[in-house]
Amino acid sequence: MGLFDRVSVVLIVSILSFLHRILWRYRTIDMYTVYRTFIPFYFISSRAVVEVARVVVGKASVSSICDIGSGSGYIAIELLKKYGELYGVAIDISREAVLVSKVNAKRFKVFDRIDIIQCRSGHCLRGSSIDVAISNPPYLPCPENWSRELCSGLGEHIYREIALQLIRISKRLAILSLSTLSRYSRLLVAHLKGIEVYRRRAGLDEVKIYLLKKRPQHP
Repeated sequence: MGLFDRVSVVLIVSILSFLHRILWRYRTIDMYTVYRTFIPFYFISSRAVVEVARVVVGKASVSSICDIGSGSGYIAIELLKKYGELYGVAIDISREAVLVSKVNAKRFKVFDRIDIIQCRSGHCLRGSSIDVAISNPPYLPCPENWSRELCSGLGEHIYREIALQLIRISKRLAILSLSTLSRYSRLLVAHLKGIEVYRRRAGLDEVKIYLLKKRPQHP
């Protein structure tokens, strides 16, 4: 992505953050965010992941889900609201994101069915401990004073690590969203060999969602 595109995205994110704070103040938006967490439902990737995950959870009798890089908690909370018996885990490396997720979980009355953990990718969870693991990794450029862990200026190894952790902690399958705004998406897809189940283009962005199947372990 060129310099002009990066500046445009940062400008858009800043404007949306300002508008969101106004709308939150007047109670026209329910999901709370803070400065260093992305606002999920203005971008197609978060909504698309929720749509795909709802189908998977509904058809596969899933009892537990985990969202790696959960931000404001949007994906996990939306799934817990939909399925009353579902247990969720939300993981983010950002302390601000963890605190915001707790606020939102309490607001939507799902706090007793979710564990919200500050952790790097999925290292804090045991292998094969969650039915379905989900991630919509950050891919947008950020202002320089944001934490580097939140932004797309990282190396390919961060995205690869998230994908491998999704597969490790999931019992059955993983859901991964990738955007063409990330320069690492093609390399990651070639390495993982996931099954593409969703694709949508909006402006500069094209979002693709992949199912990553748990590989059987041989003795």
